[in-house]
Amino acid sequence: MSWDRQLDTASFRGVPFEVEQLDDNLVRRIREYRYPWRDGADLDDLGREPRKTQLTAIFHGGSYESSLSAFMASVDEGQAGTFVHPILGQWTARLSISSIRHSHDHRDAAVVLVEVIEDGTSTKLPELYSVSKLADEVETEATAVTAQNTSSVTEVTSAVTEARSFAANAADSVDQVTSQVNQVRSKIDTAVAKVRAAVDPNSYRLVRSLKLLAYSCQRLATRVQQIKPVVLEREVGIGMPLQLVAHKLYGDATRASEIRKVNRIRNSLLVPAGTKLRVYST
Repeated sequence: MSWDRQLDTASFRGVPFEVEQLDDNLVRRIREYRYPWRDGADLDDLGREPRKTQLTAIFHGGSYESSLSAFMASVDEGQAGTFVHPILGQWTARLSISSIRHSHDHRDAAVVLVEVIEDGTSTKLPELYSVSKLADEVETEATAVTAQNTSSVTEVTSAVTEARSFAANAADSVDQVTSQVNQVRSKIDTAVAKVRAAVDPNSYRLVRSLKLLAYSCQRLATRVQQIKPVVLEREVGIGMPLQLVAHKLYGDATRASEIRKVNRIRNSLLVPAGTKLRVYST
C-alpha cells in the first residue's frame, strides 16, 4: 500500500519504525496538605513521574513482516534500551505493545499501538530547539566552514551561500523546505568531493565542517516541517489589498507579509479576484 501522509521515524534498541502519532505525558507528583477551616492547600513537589509516550507505529510495504518481526523481537526481550523520539530526542526506556492491527483495507501493512515508559531516575528533559535557534546554528557552522576554506574553493563558497539563504528563508517556505534542503545538501556534497580531490593534508577539517553544516541544515528543515501548520489553497473572491486578505483569513492584517512570501506576490496593493493563494491553516 502507499501512505499519503508523511511519517516520522522513531527507533528502539536500534530498530527503526515509522510513527503516525505520538502522545507524550509529563506528569509531576504533587502532594497536597489541606487543613480544616482553611482555604487552599500547601503543596509539595515529589518529582516527575517517568515519561510515558503512547504512539502509533506503521509498518507497511511488501516486506513489512520482516521489519515488524524485528520490532516485536526487540520489545519482547523485555530489556531497557535507547528510544529515539522523532521530535524530543532520545532516552532509555522500556516498551510494551498493546495492539497489532491488520486491516482488509490496508494490505501489506500493520498498525501497532505502543507505550513507551522511561527507565531511570534523575533524568532531564531534552531541549526543544526553535527554528530561529537552529537557523543561528546553521550560521555558526557556515562561519566555521568559511574560516576553514583557506584556499577559497569556489564550490565551498557556493555551498555556504546556499546554506545561509536556506536558513534565512526556511521558516517562510514550509511547502518547499524539503526541495530546498536537498539542494543545499547537493551543493555541500559537491564541495566535499572537490575538497577531497585536492592534495591538502588539512582538508579533513574542512570536510568535517561541511558535514556539520549539512547536518544543521537538515535539523532546521525537520523542525520547520514539525511546527509549521498545513498549507491550504484559498481563492480570493473579490479584488482587494493583501492586508485585507490577511485580515479576512486570520483577523490579523500584519500576516500579509507571510502570505506574500509564501505566494511571491509582487503587487500587494491589489490581489485580483480569482487569485488562488497558498496560506497556512492557522
